[in-house]
Amino acid sequence: MPQEFVWHIKKTLSLAWPMVLAQGLSLVALIVDTIMVGQAGMAELSHLSAGRSLIFVVTTVGIGLINGIVVFTARLDGAGEAHACGRIWHAGLIYAALLGALALAVVGLIGPLMLHLFGLPPELAAGGSRYLAVMAFSVPGTYLLVACSLFLQGISRPKPAMAVMLVLAPLNVALNWLFIYGKFGLPAWGAAGAALSTALCQWLGAIILGLYILRSGKLKRYGVNTPLAGAWRDGAALRRFGIPLGIATGLEFVGMTALVMFAGRMGEVTISGFEVAFNLQLIAFITVFGTGSATAVRVGNAIGARRFDEIFLVGAAGAAVIVIIMMPFALLYSFTPGPFVAAFTHDAAVVAMTLSFLPFIVAAMVFDSTQFLFLHALRAAGDQLVASSLQVMAFLVLMVPAGWLFGFVFDLGGRGLMLAYVTGCVAASLSLGGRFAIIARRYAKAGKYQQIK
Repeated sequence: MPQEFVWHIKKTLSLAWPMVLAQGLSLVALIVDTIMVGQAGMAELSHLSAGRSLIFVVTTVGIGLINGIVVFTARLDGAGEAHACGRIWHAGLIYAALLGALALAVVGLIGPLMLHLFGLPPELAAGGSRYLAVMAFSVPGTYLLVACSLFLQGISRPKPAMAVMLVLAPLNVALNWLFIYGKFGLPAWGAAGAALSTALCQWLGAIILGLYILRSGKLKRYGVNTPLAGAWRDGAALRRFGIPLGIATGLEFVGMTALVMFAGRMGEVTISGFEVAFNLQLIAFITVFGTGSATAVRVGNAIGARRFDEIFLVGAAGAAVIVIIMMPFALLYSFTPGPFVAAFTHDAAVVAMTLSFLPFIVAAMVFDSTQFLFLHALRAAGDQLVASSLQVMAFLVLMVPAGWLFGFVFDLGGRGLMLAYVTGCVAASLSLGGRFAIIARRYAKAGKYQQIK
């Protein structure tokens, strides 16, 4: 068993590292945006935080709705039906385009209204609205880019997406420099300038990756060049699969948005400290997204190939990788946090606020990482409805009321909101981990029964 477990860890790592780079570079872009906007002043940083919290809800809902691309593709590939994978991609692209158009309208029209309804100070709501107005144009491009990336992950070919992100990362920095600070006679847009850079990079990435898939000779056997006719009809199962994912993911981020809005009501310093603290967690989380995706692909492959007895070890190996990777970050943030915080802001009040939040971030890191992995593993195993419900219970039903209670009723301020966040992460990790063990055991028993029969 130990030797087999080590083999699964190596297998996960071999698939995960290009996914870590591809998805991690997307997170790096978010982190770089925060750092560069932070240098433009605390007000711009707070505007970015207020607007980004709503964009995250819309973006993650759409990604959840199309996330079935990686699951269905991995199952078909694992079952030896590579020629059918292209139809999944086609259906996903059409779905992503329609969702992107809808999201553009929703963010542009409703987003600014929501910031005012949350009771944010007028200047903060106005700045967040400017960020939203520009960022809305990035969402369709993001959906299309993710649809292409998920397809490539599902067929265990994540390196092209990694290569695209390697090109986009420095471009994003250069565009930020132009638009945030107003170089070469351009206006200094601050947070809105970062949004413009993101929009341009997401659309460019979607175009490049889409053309690669269509023109690559290595991918022809996956049916990527078949006609689009009938793709929408063939994608009915894909859309049904994604509905609980999209709803649950959206509701989870509604919970996170509620905490950010609570922080906004406490003032620019608190919400800015929140943004820096969560960006520090994002640095550690870079590896988690790729490892979670790799684990989901491997679970899907095992189910497609009917190797049901491997499912538990695949999930356990992914969790072990994440825990090992999280430990150095936890130590750094516990004992030498100063240089990390200083990279984002030099405002003394924001630095002090962020430092007071970091012990909570350290406490939450492993739990948040493992809940993310088990959630994706359960979705790949077809248990998306229960898994999504458990996540909603942890991050919306439990965390949001706890945030209001700790932050306002008990008057713990921003630290109370962070305590609520830790509570949600622990609840999600334990419940989803337990559920994964149950589902893996069911699959293993089903496999044994079929063998006996």
